[in-house]
Amino acid sequence: MIRLTTSSNIQEGMAADGFTVTNVDISPVVIEQMKHQHADIHSLDYMVADCRDMPQLESSRFQSCIDKGTLDAVLCSQSGQIDATKYLHEIDRLLEPGGKFLLISLGAPAARLALLQKQLWGDIRVLLLPKPLLYLQSDAVMTGRPLPLNCAANKDEPIQALGPWPASEAAQELASQQLDTRDYFFAYICTKPQLSEQQPEQ
Repeated sequence: MIRLTTSSNIQEGMAADGFTVTNVDISPVVIEQMKHQHADIHSLDYMVADCRDMPQLESSRFQSCIDKGTLDAVLCSQSGQIDATKYLHEIDRLLEPGGKFLLISLGAPAARLALLQKQLWGDIRVLLLPKPLLYLQSDAVMTGRPLPLNCAANKDEPIQALGPWPASEAAQELASQQLDTRDYFFAYICTKPQLSEQQPEQ
């Protein structure tokens, strides 16, 4: 498994569950901090790399990839759309056929699916993840919006996700359930086609 952005500690739980995880970040400082913090966890590897171009990693090396905020950060740059496309091409290259890309994002389906679908994934599923109470309280103070009923009490509690829905049905589900996208983070599960399903390059 490859994980982009190492400034959170979800890799500790993955290692405890038996996964071998390659953690990638563009910051040498972050990588050194995490190497030191997890020096005794041998199933965690750390690497300095630019997510838009990672030639040090061979193609089809990974069964899965997790992105928690990396694509969102890439899109904030001046050349965000171009850089995001390069990044998604790299993810596609690194995944083995049938591999999974889990994107956790602030971007709602209306903003993210058009970008993801350019990559010709075999399948994309969408889930909504209720934001923790702390996030929503700040928004409520500033906007006067009432707190939703299904928010998580804190960020470490298990949540009840909505979905998964096929990408083609996500907008309809949001509308039919009258869901406010400001109350959720979004998870996109993208599956790389098997070799027999992949279209030949033109």
